[in-house]
Amino acid sequence: MKRHFLSIALAVAVLFFVITHLVWLSDLPPRLATHFDGSGKANGWMTRQQHGALMLIFGLAIPAFILGLIWLMRMLPSNLLNVPNPEYWRAPENYPKACAIMLTWAQWLALGELIWMTLLNRQIVLANHIKPPHLAAAETWVLASGFILMIGASILWLMWRFRKTDESNSSRSAHQPTAEES
Repeated sequence: MKRHFLSIALAVAVLFFVITHLVWLSDLPPRLATHFDGSGKANGWMTRQQHGALMLIFGLAIPAFILGLIWLMRMLPSNLLNVPNPEYWRAPENYPKACAIMLTWAQWLALGELIWMTLLNRQIVLANHIKPPHLAAAETWVLASGFILMIGASILWLMWRFRKTDESNSSRSAHQPTAEES
């Protein structure tokens, strides 16, 4: 069920990104600000069509690239896997599980990236509703910080997950004292 939930969440995120992008795009001026300096002042411009195409390409290609690379990992030799406990995870019987863990991680990362791109796109739309266009610096910094924290947390989770092995889990449960020993 977890695997299906994540696939459904990704599909919903893709649909939400595309639909909101197309709706918001129709509400933008023919020429819009797409790049802003640190204070939120517009310093780069595109046509609505250019912005529409570029946002769709980046918004969909980056998650697809992440997922594609990790999915292809299963076709690479296991000795290329660089994780904690490599001797365990590179073993032929454990490498498929390592690939599955990485794919789940990539799906969560892609989901977070899609959500971030949707929110960033919304910031650009809102900035272009102001005359002259101005990006809300505080909200954008919060959005960027959240994205960086999400990536950091996902990397920490991945490192933590690969520190665990089925052997260490079974040895811990095998060495837990019984009620009589306590």
